[in-house]
Amino acid sequence: MTKLPPIPARDAGGSFSISNPDDGTPIREMFVLGGDLLLITDKCTYRVQVADQILAGMPIVVAPLSENYQTAWHVRFGYGMYYQGGQFLPVG
Repeated sequence: MTKLPPIPARDAGGSFSISNPDDGTPIREMFVLGGDLLLITDKCTYRVQVADQILAGMPIVVAPLSENYQTAWHVRFGYGMYYQGGQFLPVG
């Protein structure tokens, strides 16, 4: 078995947006509390979760994608998980 180098720790993030139509105010504060990233606006407080937190402990599978995803992503298969109702949810 070939030993692979360790995966480097993440030192940068991505981007996100707040999609609350009732809150169009700017972000005033960002800080970590108890391991969670909190954003404070003039109207609300938001807790940000990254995919590693949302998908933790869920079985990830490779499955065929719907025709819409195949066209948009130019691939036939994707990885993701199944909802309890049986619908496949691609991620990434």
